[in-house]
Amino acid sequence: MSQELKKLRQGVEAEELSRAINMTRAALFLNLESSGIVCEDLGRQLMYYGKRHSGAELSAQLKQLTADDIKRVSEKLLSSEPVVAAYGDISCMPAYSSIAAALQG
Repeated sequence: MSQELKKLRQGVEAEELSRAINMTRAALFLNLESSGIVCEDLGRQLMYYGKRHSGAELSAQLKQLTADDIKRVSEKLLSSEPVVAAYGDISCMPAYSSIAAALQG
């Protein structure tokens, strides 16, 4: 996984970004058909934003996403110290130092 995250620093291909955006938009609208997920989404959006954004608003925001946005955010995230959380059996989990080293550029 660390290798894939590091690749984001180099940017993404337009076709790959378009596919990811379309898949995310499709999942968004599919999930809005489930009342349980809609309630969960409503609560999360109220906590984060203080209001609910419609599916159309979120879809429009996704359409505006660019490869430069992905590169900029990944560079910012990967230039800071990683935070790791684990739950359950962690006997096979690598040490924090190994995870941090794998994410360095």
